[in-house]
Amino acid sequence: ASGRFSSAGLANCTRCTAGSFSNSGSSECSKCASGYYSEVASAVCTKCDSGSFSNESSAACVPCPSGHWSGSGQADACIPCDKGMYSLSGASTCKDCGAGTYQNQNGQSECTNCTRGKYTSLAGQNNCVDCEAGFFAQNQGEQLCKSCRSFFGERYTSKKGGYACDICTANFVMDTNAYDGPGTGCINSPCVLENDDGSITNKAYCEEGTVLRQLKVKKGYYRFTIDSTEVFPCTTVNCIGGKINSTLEGAADILCDTGATCPLCSVCQDQFFVGWGGKCWECSVGNAWIGPIICISIVFVAGIVAFCIRQRIRSFYHRNQQLIDEYTQRLTVLFVTM
Repeated sequence: ASGRFSSAGLANCTRCTAGSFSNSGSSECSKCASGYYSEVASAVCTKCDSGSFSNESSAACVPCPSGHWSGSGQADACIPCDKGMYSLSGASTCKDCGAGTYQNQNGQSECTNCTRGKYTSLAGQNNCVDCEAGFFAQNQGEQLCKSCRSFFGERYTSKKGGYACDICTANFVMDTNAYDGPGTGCINSPCVLENDDGSITNKAYCEEGTVLRQLKVKKGYYRFTIDSTEVFPCTTVNCIGGKINSTLEGAADILCDTGATCPLCSVCQDQFFVGWGGKCWECSVGNAWIGPIICISIVFVAGIVAFCIRQRIRSFYHRNQQLIDEYTQRLTVLFVTM
């Protein structure tokens, strides 16, 4: 009978074991090929279903493991899913990763969400794409990036691959003390001055991405500390402005010319004195007498001028004494008669 065999000279037949088969009248059982299976005493081997496989002489087919597939049956092995795809156990085909997810390895059972700042709008991708500068993807698994300008206005932007609009555009500066999440903290008071005629004067170098504590003011302007949100024009000759404090310890003194200090660079430091034009000059052996000499010179010149004026007045009086006396007498008579 089918599924059985007998050796020469034996009266009884023996059943074929699982994983083998025989036709009627066979003297031995044959092995099932890979991709087939059989139970005990089978006359034929059966093909494995899609999503499963078998080796030679198998009694049953095995489901494909996760991340693999077999399609048409009769499989002797399962095929790994390609990048951008995945499958569960026993799959007859692999599925594309959905938009917002990716898979960059073969033979995987699941896809991974795009990280914040990245996106993919298409299915079946093996990587995610960085959001362009000025756009953001706040959450994982985003399918599109959103515009900073549309959501937060012209003051805010983002770097490439950003997940938040936390960078200020040109002519604005980030005040970290005022930052309270995306769309906050950008101010323009330290950057520009609106004149009475409606024109704009730039007071500082407010390039895209500038932070208040590292703000560099232009020459002729100053601010009191690195956290100051106001920038003022210099009003003294010793205020030169236009410096940046790399040590982040203070901003006022470093905007003063050599030898000058606060307030408003109007005071000379020790070992300096007020010289020509109000500038602070360093005291030294060579110039220690400059101040006294200047004062003495001014007094001397003033004395000469006063003496010259006195001499001219006396000369005028002597030349016109008679006329002056006559007018004096007339004025005296006029006041007496009144």
